[in-house]
Amino acid sequence: MATNFPTSVDTFTNPVSNDSLNSPSHSTQHANANDAIEAIENAIIDPANYPDQLVNKTTATVRPLPFAIAAGISAGITGSGTITFPVGRFTQAPMITASVVSTNNTGTSVTFGGTSTTSVNAYIWTGTTASTTSRAINYIAIQMTSAATTG
Repeated sequence: MATNFPTSVDTFTNPVSNDSLNSPSHSTQHANANDAIEAIENAIIDPANYPDQLVNKTTATVRPLPFAIAAGISAGITGSGTITFPVGRFTQAPMITASVVSTNNTGTSVTFGGTSTTSVNAYIWTGTTASTTSRAINYIAIQMTSAATTG
């Protein structure tokens, strides 16, 4: 049998301990499982097959899935610095959200510029002045679809 993935769930016969190897057919069991596993792998590994949304089959509720995400804590940045994303993670420059890691963030903020698929420049401010204290940044970078940052 070819797999029904992703349109419906496959039905498999689970053999029991006293079944012979030909009822159900042992080789057919492996072939069916292999087909289903290969279909799932292709959907996950090949970005062209990656679903842009997840549909709950029970309620028909559609939930968008991000195409790519990176999250982390930057090394200490004084004034400005570069946050580098994992190699090959993004195909479009992602959206960034972040906060400064500090025990006292009063008047401290972070802004970004020069966002690309590989990195973003981060600027830490105390009021309207570039920070002179080294601080780390908690960040999340998101690309919603394979062709667009938002979606």
